[in-house]
Amino acid sequence: MKNLTFIILLLILTFSCNKESNEISLCDKLEGVWRAESYTEDGVEFVPGSIQSFEADFDKLSDSKGDIQFKYIYDDGSTVIFQGNYVPNSTCNEMDITFKNVATFSMDFTYIGEKLNIEGNIDGYSVKIKLKRT
Repeated sequence: MKNLTFIILLLILTFSCNKESNEISLCDKLEGVWRAESYTEDGVEFVPGSIQSFEADFDKLSDSKGDIQFKYIYDDGSTVIFQGNYVPNSTCNEMDITFKNVATFSMDFTYIGEKLNIEGNIDGYSVKIKLKRT
């Protein structure tokens, strides 16, 4: 009986100590809506500026890719939306983005606290975006 009690106690301790980590991967941290605090193209600031608002909406990853939407609202009230998908690399510091009717481009991304910085080359323009989760 002592052996059975010892085995059961050992199993309980083993499984209770092997709890999965609650940490979110860097790739999964992308999920959600992010609003630009700064948006520059070739060193020219557009947010704040002629772009009233820019949002990047990253859907949850499924099979290593997810849906993405970039939404631009300009000072004149017009809105332009690009939709497509994103695929982060294995180290979660770069992603390939493909929008409908636009060539695939790559952007590097880093986190500084709860803020997200993405930068890369879009259609020949050097783009740097500093975002905050909404």
